[in-house]
Amino acid sequence: MRNEAIRHAARAVDKADEWFSIMHSGEVQPRDVALFEKWASEHPDQYLRYRELEALWDLVGDMTPPSPFAAGTSPARVEARAPASPWHRMALGWGLAAVIVLAVAVVFINRTPLVEHYATEMGSPQLIELSDGSQVHLDARSSMDVKLTAKRRDIQLRSGEALFSVAHDPDRPFIVSAANGEVRAIGTVFEVDVHDAFVRIAVVEGVIEVTRHDPVSRTLRKVIARAGEEVSYSAAPEQTGEEASLRLSMLGSPEDVAAWRDGQLIFDGAPLSEVIRKLGRYTDQQLVITDAALEKLRVYGVFDAHDPDAALAAIEHALPVRISRDAAKGIVYLSGLAPPG
Repeated sequence: MRNEAIRHAARAVDKADEWFSIMHSGEVQPRDVALFEKWASEHPDQYLRYRELEALWDLVGDMTPPSPFAAGTSPARVEARAPASPWHRMALGWGLAAVIVLAVAVVFINRTPLVEHYATEMGSPQLIELSDGSQVHLDARSSMDVKLTAKRRDIQLRSGEALFSVAHDPDRPFIVSAANGEVRAIGTVFEVDVHDAFVRIAVVEGVIEVTRHDPVSRTLRKVIARAGEEVSYSAAPEQTGEEASLRLSMLGSPEDVAAWRDGQLIFDGAPLSEVIRKLGRYTDQQLVITDAALEKLRVYGVFDAHDPDAALAAIEHALPVRISRDAAKGIVYLSGLAPPG
């Protein structure tokens, strides 16, 4: 059993290496692109290996893959040549692999790309200026990792919420990973909200592509979203089928996206569970809903992010909710009202 698993892993690596050599061969045909996309969709685990190879190649910076043609070969002759044979591409793959190994060794010694980690504290959103000219508004109690290379801009939003204003650079895609999905943009403005159960992306300007990796069904799900639209998906990797789908919908109030930048929390029919989750970023008290039936109550209102106690008082006044506190433990409980009599 173990030997079979090892052989399967080796086949996955070999296939990813083969596709890497094909897509960087300089001889890519339209049929190659179609087959590559089909392979990536059907084998997301192998596609991740392909992405790892690309990341290694990015470490090289502006190095150009070695040309499979002799010096002096004209573009006209290149176009007229027959498609490369599997042996030709395999040899090219070995050449690329050797170059990657050498280049990565040099890069790690001389200029390993720095992964920068950012984290905000309770009640303290932060504006972060990236070296490529992009801006990130990171909400309170949120964290992310940033790695910028010559060919890619990778962000891992680990927790919380962030608004991204992406500097236009078509040669360096801007990719935000969140849970088991990712958002790809070139130049746009969008917000990503990461929760234990879901991820939500709201597009303020431009166009984005959202991809969710489904490790159970071994598929990639993709959707295009434009300004005024939002995409949500489950953050639980074990969910498949309809539960794992990307949901595209219209934004109710696009102007309210990331209102926390101005110290406001705006809710237009949001469930109480979401409201409490976001209020929790602005208080050192633990907010606990004791009755699951209360979680779906709808909340409407504009609250001061820096006065969560006032927000809780307004919720208690507007909804059938009773608030109690355990000062010693720093816990605020939201419970249902006791029946009369």
